[in-house]
Amino acid sequence: MGDASAYLDMPVPVLPTCATIWPKAGHGKWEAVEDPTGSEGLKRLGAAHDEGATVWIETQLEIDDQLQSEWLEGEYKVWGALPTPRIYWNLAREALLAIGLHAPAPHCVDGELGSTRLLRALPFAYSRGAFGTVRDALFEPRVVAELEKDADGHPLTAFPTAGFKPEKSGLTDGAELVYTVLRAAVGVFGDVIVSVRLPDTFCSDRAGTAKRVSQRKLVPADVLTRFMPQGRTASGREVAEAIGMHQATSARAVAAVIRDQLQDIERLAWVLNDVIELHNDIRPRLKNDVTEKAGVIDGLTDVAHQLDRHLSTILRRFSGEISGAPDAAQELVPAEAKRRYSFALDNVHALHDACRLASQTVRHELMTFEHAQREHFQFIAAVLASIVLIPTLIASVLGVNLGVPGEHSRAGFVAFVLAIGGLAVVGYSALSTADEHNWSPPRDRVIVQVAIAIGILVALVIVLMLVS
Repeated sequence: MGDASAYLDMPVPVLPTCATIWPKAGHGKWEAVEDPTGSEGLKRLGAAHDEGATVWIETQLEIDDQLQSEWLEGEYKVWGALPTPRIYWNLAREALLAIGLHAPAPHCVDGELGSTRLLRALPFAYSRGAFGTVRDALFEPRVVAELEKDADGHPLTAFPTAGFKPEKSGLTDGAELVYTVLRAAVGVFGDVIVSVRLPDTFCSDRAGTAKRVSQRKLVPADVLTRFMPQGRTASGREVAEAIGMHQATSARAVAAVIRDQLQDIERLAWVLNDVIELHNDIRPRLKNDVTEKAGVIDGLTDVAHQLDRHLSTILRRFSGEISGAPDAAQELVPAEAKRRYSFALDNVHALHDACRLASQTVRHELMTFEHAQREHFQFIAAVLASIVLIPTLIASVLGVNLGVPGEHSRAGFVAFVLAIGGLAVVGYSALSTADEHNWSPPRDRVIVQVAIAIGILVALVIVLMLVS
């Protein structure tokens, strides 16, 4: 336990990464600030704050330890006591001050503003949920009264969010779908939005995914515009709502990729039993491909379960009410963001059914193919056995104590020997052809060999009748 305490006692810095400004009279236009801690960036943030613009500052937690990551993600063991990680806002102090916020100290200080208390609790929102985050910030009646005054027209918003971005490189081999989980906590302070982003995680955790480069912005501003009011500048809460809506909607992108892969696999399985007229060399390879894709469905089902887990976790952490808070601040999570996450979860539940049906389809097509292959093999085996047994049948007929045409003729004996040899060659050729094609030889070649065998028999009978 001492080791765990030492790791968790290491400071976790909050690093500002970028900022986005929506000017008050900008009619929805936006401006990116790539370096919010530089002199030019600070100057632009200060001017935007003075103009009453809507400003979104993005930050991320610099976590180097697995225990700290588990604590902040809420994945720690239930019966394992762990000290709370210490969050330091020193690197974001000047950027926050430029937009009218005060960076919190690691521990509470008397006389702090409610916004400062909320900032301190914000990095823990993904672990503690919306209710737990605001409860940590509003434990004093004085702070509740202060926020009630500040919340007039600007409802308090603080909630965790998770978005999902499919990785194209994870789809090349068709064996596994890889997507990035973008996790963050969003807090609104009037027309200022502060997001605290946890390190991205990957599903599934294949070799090399830890080296993948995550996108710098949680949601690009030009993408976010689709969820914001048109013709006017969005308020801080509307920007936060748009972030939550996009993050929830992004789950559909992963679900759509999974559905596309399921449809491709089903189409491949359907083709398996429609290649009767194609070359038989295709069939074994196609069957192997379909069998391999059946395993891919299991992997996609697992991805759907993990996506379900992430969405369910976020929805659970949206719940809770603040006792004594103003009505305007009771709804911590924007209603539309909640609905979008609920729709996304319903979509994933339907995806489970799609995975199950695709698995049943592939198994059915494989069983149908194997049944047809068994019947075909039995037919071919019967034909080949007939060809191989014909010389034995002839020898048996000629060996009985009955008179046969040409039995006292040298030419008849030669014809008999040639017929036996010809049929042996045809039998050997038929067996070689069947083995070459995995005992599923082309129908036209089987017909030719049968015709040759019948021709040899007919020729033998004619010769024997002529020499008798």
